Amino acid sequence: MNFSEIEILRSLNHIRIVPFYGSDERDNVLYIFMGYMKKGSLANLISSKQSLSEWETKIFTRQVLEGVSYLHHQKPPIIHRDIKGKNILLEDERNIKLTDFGLSKMINENTNARSSVGTYKWMAPEVVNITSVTNGSYDLKADIWSIGCTVVEMITGNPPFPKLTNFQALIKIGNGKQPEYDLPSNSSEELKDFLKKIFKVDPKQRPTSDDLLKHDFVVEQCLSSVIPKQWIKIKQVGIGTFGKVFLAQDPMNPQKEFAVKEISMRPVEREMIMQLFRNEEKILKNVNHQRIVKFYGFSESNNVLSICMSYMPMGSLEDYLGSRGQQKGFIPEDQAALYTRQLLEGVQYLHENNIIHKDITGKHILMESEISVKLGGISVSKTFRHDSQARTLLKDDSDIGCVGTVNWMAPELIKEVMNESGDNKYNNKVDIWSVGCTLVQMVTGSAPFQNLEPHQVVFKLITGHRPEYSLPDTASKSLIDFLKVTLEHNPDSRLSATQLLNTSTFLKEK
Repeated sequence: MNFSEIEILRSLNHIRIVPFYGSDERDNVLYIFMGYMKKGSLANLISSKQSLSEWETKIFTRQVLEGVSYLHHQKPPIIHRDIKGKNILLEDERNIKLTDFGLSKMINENTNARSSVGTYKWMAPEVVNITSVTNGSYDLKADIWSIGCTVVEMITGNPPFPKLTNFQALIKIGNGKQPEYDLPSNSSEELKDFLKKIFKVDPKQRPTSDDLLKHDFVVEQCLSSVIPKQWIKIKQVGIGTFGKVFLAQDPMNPQKEFAVKEISMRPVEREMIMQLFRNEEKILKNVNHQRIVKFYGFSESNNVLSICMSYMPMGSLEDYLGSRGQQKGFIPEDQAALYTRQLLEGVQYLHENNIIHKDITGKHILMESEISVKLGGISVSKTFRHDSQARTLLKDDSDIGCVGTVNWMAPELIKEVMNESGDNKYNNKVDIWSVGCTLVQMVTGSAPFQNLEPHQVVFKLITGHRPEYSLPDTASKSLIDFLKVTLEHNPDSRLSATQLLNTSTFLKEK
C-alpha cells in the first residue's frame, strides 16, 4: 500500500469495493483504515473447500464484475491490475468486495498502463509482453483476462497452468498460449462460453465488464426449479402489506436462500390480489439492477400466493429506523445521503425502463447491509408510454384501488386515484416526491404530516399545502435544497432522478 493507493481509495464508493475510512502516517509508517471483512479472502474459502460449485462461482463472478465495472466507469477509468482470489474479500457467505489497489492505476488516452505488474498466472498476455502487444501499453481489458483466471481459480481450485511453475506459465502467457485448466465434467455450456469469450489473446476481442454482466453465465436466473413446492421454510423474517415473509431454502442446494412472501387469499379478494401480482410479474421479470430487489417468480396453491425474491437479511429501512430507539429513530445526514443516492440509482433504472414505482417508502427499501439498500415493493408499479401519461399493464386499463401510502404520495397521484374519470395524468415525477418524503423519514424518524389522519393529509396535499416536517437544527443547506426540489407541487418543477444524481450537492460524498 502507498500514497497512490490512498488517492484511488479516496475516490471510490461502491458496494463491491472494500470501504476506505482514512489514513495516518506515524514514525514513517503509513496506516490505512478500511472495512473489516470478517470472512477473509476468497482464496481462503477456495482453499478450505478445494473448489467452489458453479452456482457459487456464478454469484461471486457477477459481484466481481459489478465492482470492476464501477472501476472502469470512473473518470478517469481505473485498472485494478491484480484481480485474484487473494484480493477478493468476503463480507459474509454471499457477498464479496474487491481490495488491494496497490497496483491499480488511473488511466486516460495519454496515460495507459505500461509496466508489467500483477500476479503471474493471472496476468494478461499484453501485460506480460508489453513490448510487442498494444504498442507497449495495455488498458482495461487486462482486468477482464484476470477475471477469467479468477473464475478458473474458483471452479477448479487453482489458477490456469496449475502444473507449471510461475516462470513456465509466464513464458506461455507471453507467447500467446491459451490458458490450461480442466473444468469439472458437469460444467455448463454457459461457463465454457464465458471463459472462451474472455481468453482472447487480442484484448480488442475481449468483452467489457458491462458485456460480461449480460452474459448468460452470470445473469441471475429465475428459481423456477424451486417454485412452488420444492423449497423449505426456514423462519419467518417479516410481515408485508398482504402477508408474511419467510426465509426459504432450496433443499437440493442449502446455500441457495431466498425470501418467500406468502399471501392467503379469501375468495372475495383473490382476483384483486392476483391482478396486482400478475402486474408485478410482468414488470419484474425483466428488471435487473443492483439497487432493485431481484424477483424470481410467483405461484398459487390452495388460495396461497407465494412470491419468491432475493433475501435481504436486515429487513426494511423502516424496521432499521424503528430499531434505533436510543437515537429517536433517525439516521445521520451522511448515511441518509448514501441511502438516497442508492435509492435514486434504482429509481433512475426503473424510469429509464418506463416503470413508475408509485409506492416508495421506508417499508419498501430493503437493507442488504448498513451500507447498501435495494428498492422493493413494486407490486403496484405501472409502465408508462413515452408521452409520459401513465398507462396500466392490465388489459382493461383500470386501477386497482388506492395505490401508494398517503404520507408519501404526490399530490397529482392522489388526485388521479380520487378522480374516477382518470382525467388527471401523472408521470414518473410521483416517485421523486416519494423519494423526498422517504428522505424526511430518514433524517427525522417520521414521514411528513406524521401527526395527521390520512384524510387530513389528502386534503392538505390536494389544496396545495407543502409537506409538514421538522428537520434537525443541524440540517445542511444541501439537504434543505434537495427536499425543496423533490417536494415541488408542480411535477414539472421537480428534478428527475438523473438530474438529481448528476447535480445534487447533498448526494455527493460527505
